[in-house]
Amino acid sequence: MLCILTLIIGGSFLYIYGAGSYSLWDPWEPKYAQTVIEMRQHGEYITPYYEGHVRWTKPIFVYWAMMVPMSIGGNTELMARLPSAVAAVFGLLLLFYVVRRLFDRRTGMMAACILGTMPQYFYLARQAMPDMLLTVFLIGALGLFAVGRFDAKKRTWHLRFGYAFIALAVLTKGPVAGAIVIGICGLFWLIEFVPRTHLHWRRGPAALWEMIRFYQVIPGIVILVLLTAPWYIAMYQKHRGEFVEKAIVYENIERFSTPIRDHTGTVSYYFSTIFHGMYPWCGLLPVALCCVLFGFRTISDELRKRWFFVAWFLAVFLLFTMAGTKLQHYLLPIAPAVAVLAALVWRAWFQADMPFWVRPALLISILFLMLPIRDFDLEGDRWLWDNFTNKRNIDNIDVQPFLDRLLIIWTVGMVLATLINRSRIIAGATVLIAYANGIYFCHEVMPTQDVERSMAAYVEYYKSHRLDETSDLAFYGKHRYSTAYYCYGMDDDTLHYYSRSEPENLAEFAHNQAEIYIITEKKHWQRLHAELQKHSGKNWYYVSREHPRYWLVTNTPKDERRAGDSPE
Repeated sequence: MLCILTLIIGGSFLYIYGAGSYSLWDPWEPKYAQTVIEMRQHGEYITPYYEGHVRWTKPIFVYWAMMVPMSIGGNTELMARLPSAVAAVFGLLLLFYVVRRLFDRRTGMMAACILGTMPQYFYLARQAMPDMLLTVFLIGALGLFAVGRFDAKKRTWHLRFGYAFIALAVLTKGPVAGAIVIGICGLFWLIEFVPRTHLHWRRGPAALWEMIRFYQVIPGIVILVLLTAPWYIAMYQKHRGEFVEKAIVYENIERFSTPIRDHTGTVSYYFSTIFHGMYPWCGLLPVALCCVLFGFRTISDELRKRWFFVAWFLAVFLLFTMAGTKLQHYLLPIAPAVAVLAALVWRAWFQADMPFWVRPALLISILFLMLPIRDFDLEGDRWLWDNFTNKRNIDNIDVQPFLDRLLIIWTVGMVLATLINRSRIIAGATVLIAYANGIYFCHEVMPTQDVERSMAAYVEYYKSHRLDETSDLAFYGKHRYSTAYYCYGMDDDTLHYYSRSEPENLAEFAHNQAEIYIITEKKHWQRLHAELQKHSGKNWYYVSREHPRYWLVTNTPKDERRAGDSPE
């Protein structure tokens, strides 16, 4: 109970507390939140709609999960993010339960703490996106599969609940969730494969049938169909071929086979994601992948358990590396496997007969931790977000001093761990170091990025300072979805979008407006300003230049704005 309470309280402080203190971030969060609002307003609970059109991007469960708190607590940032945050806490408890059943309580607690303090995990726990839900459902599906395989107690129920989690994962992310589970289980089955039995023309079918019975495949398929088929059938009946073409083929097959919307990457793309998004624990991973299979010559249940998490890591990594479309948050389902593999290193460290490779592994982890911190130094703070979810810079806070201190303290901890083994104080101190990193970024860094990540401040200023409710707001440049979200509910003809190639059209529109506000990309302002001057001859004044890439300008100066402050 103490372990459970610690995970709930510690996780809630990182993921839930303060999750509503900053605006929804572009590009994904506003889309999901606005989709939920539109579905509620139109009384639509089967088909997701965004800006009046069907949103084929994801299946329905993420919208259902967000709809419950947003219906109760309102259309706030906290309510939109609450499903991800609560799921993240539940994911820690699930992983603790699974690893405790497979190994022991200490290893289970260590694995949960490692997972919960990975930057990519706590970052996406505070985002209104489906990836955290998917990851937690995969923990339930794969974890209960492993428990059912290795623990005879309540095997049937573990496996059947595992199939229910697979169904929820499919309803959250689509068929790719099923592909992940099949890939991991298939790779794990290699260690179970006995050619003389499974390929024998007489014994093979009997062995296959025994495996189907053991893993409850037939009841599992029934559970999958009962939970997933109703929504897919309803969508097909409503939209027919368009649903198959866009939701199934385009969003799954084409995303995997070809890059969508220029989301590309090389083979090394996800290596950086692991080392930058899962520090400091990722430093233990290279040695862990090699050494957790120590003793491979004698295949035992202990070795099979370790191989299961290696298969989890390899299958997810290879699947998304082969995929044409690459995004950093796609790799979040690998985080639980990394956490368990790192926890197994600490499990070996706690043994009385500690394996020879453990001390070198701890020292090597220092070198691998230097990789992301080196990149923070050389490439700037963009690395911090590039390998979580959004390619944006940290513009208003210097995180480097904190990361340098983190490296120093971590180095001291690893050196002490090589000198003193089986110390609960040292193991606990490493968790506290990673937890302090989480506190810093969740409660210090992320809230300060509000101005850079969202148009909310500009829209709120426009709403509160416009002279007339009929005054227009125009957006010039690359589309920012938070603008539409925070303008949602206003008159449909109030917000106007103009691409970078349409400065003349915007200038012609602004010519007859007594008052208009324009959110404009900074680097394209001069071109737009020239067109505005040509068509209207009015002076233009900036309202705010807080955002590093966008300005808010207007043609109606007030007392607090001076002509000398014009962006020109």
